[in-house]
Amino acid sequence: MTQPAYARILTEAGMPADVVVLDMETYFDSTYCMGRSARALSTIEYVMDPRFEVLGMGRLTRPAGLAHSPAQASFWHDAAGDLKWLQSKYGWNLDRCTVVAQNAAYDGLILTKRFGIMPLHVVDILGLARHLDPGQSNSLASLCKRWGLPDKGDTMQFSGYGWDERLGPPCVDRNVFTKNKKPKVKVPRVYLTGSFGNGGTYREIVRKGMDEPMRKALAAYCCNDVEREWDLFQILLPLLSNPTTELRLMRHTLGLFWDPIIEVDFAEGTRLAEAMEAKTVEAAASVGHTPEELRKDTFVDLLVEAGARVPMKPGTNGPIPALAKDDDGLALLKEHPNERVRDLVLARAAVKSWPLHSARVRRIMAQARANGGLLPVPLKYCGAHTGRWSGGERINLQNLSSRSVEELINQIRWLLVPPAGHVLAIADASQIEARILAYLAGQWDLVEAFENNAPIYENFAASILGIPVTKKMKERALGKVGVLGCGYGMGPDRCEEYARNTYHVENMTFELAKRIVDHYRRTNPAICRFWGQVERAFKLTTKYGETRHLDRGLRFFREGEDTTTIRLPNNRCLRYAGARVKGSGRDEQIAYPDTQKPGAWTWTWGGGLVENIVQAVARDVLAEAMLLVEDWGQDIGLRIGHHVHDEMIGVVREEHGDRALELEIAALSVRPNWLPGCPLAAEGTVARRYGKG
Repeated sequence: MTQPAYARILTEAGMPADVVVLDMETYFDSTYCMGRSARALSTIEYVMDPRFEVLGMGRLTRPAGLAHSPAQASFWHDAAGDLKWLQSKYGWNLDRCTVVAQNAAYDGLILTKRFGIMPLHVVDILGLARHLDPGQSNSLASLCKRWGLPDKGDTMQFSGYGWDERLGPPCVDRNVFTKNKKPKVKVPRVYLTGSFGNGGTYREIVRKGMDEPMRKALAAYCCNDVEREWDLFQILLPLLSNPTTELRLMRHTLGLFWDPIIEVDFAEGTRLAEAMEAKTVEAAASVGHTPEELRKDTFVDLLVEAGARVPMKPGTNGPIPALAKDDDGLALLKEHPNERVRDLVLARAAVKSWPLHSARVRRIMAQARANGGLLPVPLKYCGAHTGRWSGGERINLQNLSSRSVEELINQIRWLLVPPAGHVLAIADASQIEARILAYLAGQWDLVEAFENNAPIYENFAASILGIPVTKKMKERALGKVGVLGCGYGMGPDRCEEYARNTYHVENMTFELAKRIVDHYRRTNPAICRFWGQVERAFKLTTKYGETRHLDRGLRFFREGEDTTTIRLPNNRCLRYAGARVKGSGRDEQIAYPDTQKPGAWTWTWGGGLVENIVQAVARDVLAEAMLLVEDWGQDIGLRIGHHVHDEMIGVVREEHGDRALELEIAALSVRPNWLPGCPLAAEGTVARRYGKG
């Protein structure tokens, strides 16, 4: 009998064809939950909290020999007992089966932290769905609806219920439970109430237990989830590009979260958070007010007193002040002729932004503290459209600034440190996007310059300014603006903004930006042609369903009725669901639905598509290099502890730091067989904390 597709793919990827689908059901209530609300806990805090309770585990087991037989899930309240049975069958860490779960980061964290099991072979359905289309909601409920499966049930019916009635830890949220006020959310629980010394109240929870009908409802709900996950696994796994590589990357990503190796410097974090909070007070004091006065509606009165006319915009119940950070009215106030008005606006911006930075620092510390000092690195596999990882858990470690004009913001990186006796080997792929772009576009003179290690930035800046430019001169930044910024077709306006905001170029003008753009386009004609070639191929594929090929392995084709797909040189795919060509003639424009704003469209063109392609290819170069490092560095105990875009952060014992860096640079310099003529290179450093040598 022919193997089903999922079993064949797992076998070819070196993973067991025996599959176990797992889904944990745990206690939650309105004050003890995960999510993005102000009171929600991060995943590691939730799992390690004393209130944590496993209500049961759903399980569906598919031995390879029974792959074609009907599948039915079972529910086990005694999760520990069922896991012991699985361990007896598949090994202590279930290494003789492939574990499947929706949001495996969560279920795997429970297995790791609460049961001492760290699965070796894992397929995350959420990861499979993001690989296909990260822009849409990929919750289990959304996926069931999208793929025509039976509905996922409603978990909220179990909020506030434990398996048995028992006393839980005190709830001491003074913001919710205060004198003469009731909880904002009614929950089916009984409270034992006491008083704080200040007159507020606390409530010690008597967790209400489930009766038999509710237990049966929970079991049915969980089994339905598991069976839907099994259905989705069979649908989505065959749609995964390059499964041998991508399944390993998926497991690597989960490992960063379950088994982290980077620590947090709590003393440095406390210093940093307090300094940021002091900045808030200082900013308000600079204009003679308190932070609260600048945050509240009184700010409008302060503007009027200073002589400003407050800009307005339409609101739900009439006009409202246009003071949001993206409002044009606020931008005008920043340039108001009255210095007092400008100072008020700047002070308010500081009062609103510094608490966000300090809260991020404190969240990083809280998550590491919940894990004994090691920070679970919360990266989302294929979180971005290009396949790059994105950040999570409200700390976004993919976006730790190194170029902010505020040095305190740059110092957030300093919180990440290696364990005692270890160092960080930090390697960065040099100018990787510019190199890949030149290669894909066939800009061979630029490829040759990279190949010969020519001073690309210095030469470009010298051509603009008409003077020699060296690596240590601040004028070199103009070269970075041109080489790294102009490759995707930005015009003078965007170039001016990019130079000011990204590289903090002083005395930047529109005229200088135009010279940079014009020089780039004049000296890189193949790249400019590439924008048009990609746009034409995308349009023809989208309008007529034609398959189009470009040099260096790019292929454009139509999937289904509404998805335009770009196959990259390594056969991974970029998909544009719902892509359309709107307008006609010179007014033709490419658009695809904005998944974050129903009914809205995202507009793009050749330069934007090229940017997606190049960043996707750069992601694949980094991904394959990380896997090489994991293989090459085993004998010295080298582990990748974190990675950001084109940079990998290895953790290794101090005596092996230089060797680890050599391996990382070598891996990032390897030319994949699908990118044979691209001159890749890397550089790096060995450090005792991230972002600081």
